[in-house]
Amino acid sequence: MAVISEGTATQTAVIGTEHVLVALPGAKTYMLLVDATPMLGGVTPDIVVLRVKAKVLTAGAEVLAYEQSFVGLQGSKLKVSIPIPSLFSVSFTLTQTQGTGRAYPWLVVSV
Repeated sequence: MAVISEGTATQTAVIGTEHVLVALPGAKTYMLLVDATPMLGGVTPDIVVLRVKAKVLTAGAEVLAYEQSFVGLQGSKLKVSIPIPSLFSVSFTLTQTQGTGRAYPWLVVSV
């Protein structure tokens, strides 16, 4: 089984803004990988929320398929979503809700 890069960049977070990292057509199984090395703790720790949204029907709206929140300094730096199969479309987002806006390297792969 080949792993294919579907998109990669670095997203600088604006607090409270849901940033769409990439939106892709379906017919694949996707995974989101984010490097959480920039996250810090402290009195007001960084909080980051990763989401994956996918369509169930071709004419339908995307619905939440995966969501995970991370708070403060991370012991395990690489965050990896569960595999998300999609026939129609899928989008990947990053939201930093607290702390200082930081730059997060990310990668979406299909398997």
